[in-house]
Amino acid sequence: KRVIVTGATNGVGLGTAAALATAGAHVILAVRNTDLGRQRAAEIGGSTSVLKLDLADLDSVRAFPDLLDGGADILINNAGALTQHRTETVDGFEMTLGTNFLGPFALTNLLLPHIGSHIIIVGSEAHRSATWRPDDMHLRSHRWTPMGAYARSKLAVMLWGLELDRRLRAAR
Repeated sequence: KRVIVTGATNGVGLGTAAALATAGAHVILAVRNTDLGRQRAAEIGGSTSVLKLDLADLDSVRAFPDLLDGGADILINNAGALTQHRTETVDGFEMTLGTNFLGPFALTNLLLPHIGSHIIIVGSEAHRSATWRPDDMHLRSHRWTPMGAYARSKLAVMLWGLELDRRLRAAR
C-alpha cells in the first residue's frame, strides 16, 4: 500500500507514519519542512519518501499532485496547527482554519481521482466547544483566541468529513 500522511514530522502524524512503515506500507511523508521530514523518514525506516507540502500555502497544495509519482491507496489528512497569535496564511486566510481545513480540503479534492481506497481525516474533540460563525470564518470581526480558532477549524473538518463520506457513498 502507498499511504500519504500529512504532517508526518511530529506527534500523531509521525506515529502514524512509523506504524504504517513498520507494517510494510510505502509511506509518503507530506511535510512543510523536508529536511526534518528526511530526518524522520530515516528514523522510522522502512519504505518512505518525503514530499514538500505546506497546507497554509495553496500554491504548495496545488503543486503537490505533480510531485506525487503515481497515486496512493490512502490519504491521511493529519497535519494541523494551533497558533498562539492570530496570523494569516499567504493566501489571506486565518492560519488555523487555513492549515487545518482549507488546505486539506483543497488537497483532498485535487487528489480524489488518485486515491485508491481510503481518505482519513483526523479530527479532535475540540470541535465540541466550537462556536460556528459562518459569517466570520476567519475571525476578522469576532474575538480570536487560540483554542476558539482551533475548535472552529476542527468543527469545519468534522462537518466536511461527514459531507465527504455522504458524497462518496452516494457516488458508489
